[in-house]
Amino acid sequence: MTEPTEYQMLLQDEKLLVEKIAEAQELLHTLQYDLCIIRDALRKYEHLTVIHKKTNQK
Repeated sequence: MTEPTEYQMLLQDEKLLVEKIAEAQELLHTLQYDLCIIRDALRKYEHLTVIHKKTNQK
């Protein structure tokens, strides 16, 4: 078996980088989805807190 050429090594490095970028993009997408859920939950909590304060003031 022959030693891989510099070009072959660069191609392998590029392949690994592309895979890592794809993984990072997937994680970013998941994080964005999770942040949307958290944002919506905070909005609902804030809304309920305002309603609760108004109810207690009466």
